Amino acid sequence: NYSSQNIEETQIQQVVPIDIKPGSLPNPVNCKNSKEIIPVAILTTPLFDANAVDADTVKFGSSGAQETHIDKKTSKAQRHVEDVDNDGDLDMVFHFRFGDTGIQCSDEKATLTGSTIDGHNIMGTDTIRTIKVSIFSAGIIELPSQFFKSLIVKFAQWFSSLYEYFFPPEPTSNTQPEKIT
Repeated sequence: NYSSQNIEETQIQQVVPIDIKPGSLPNPVNCKNSKEIIPVAILTTPLFDANAVDADTVKFGSSGAQETHIDKKTSKAQRHVEDVDNDGDLDMVFHFRFGDTGIQCSDEKATLTGSTIDGHNIMGTDTIRTIKVSIFSAGIIELPSQFFKSLIVKFAQWFSSLYEYFFPPEPTSNTQPEKIT
């Protein structure tokens, strides 16, 4: 009892290894900087050649961000090929603007999709750590806000002492000002 109304099309996706921000763990993403560029590598393995990926089909995040580097002559995504995991084979690296990805500050993973040159769908997911980076942060870890509060207090105390050393307060007099009658 099969009818055409019950048929659903299933698309098979090959799961491929990706590395968000290659070389860093826990893959920090500044969720307060919409212009941050996030590098994402598709890794070549003995079972998958990343160079077989059609760069124009690659999308990242829930909003489907596309490669930020576009060839001005061809209007196609530029291919960035390098060995990011130092295993001797070439991986493909893409760059996405955070504001285009749809990644939220509470997200713990992000997904890349695309297809190979011969039309096979691919998908890879990696963990991320969304952070709110301040100018004092190294970008790898987020220091507690208490640290910054104590740092600011200590700086203010130091600056106040330094100011008083170079500009001592005027001596105060114990005499009352003269009353004019």
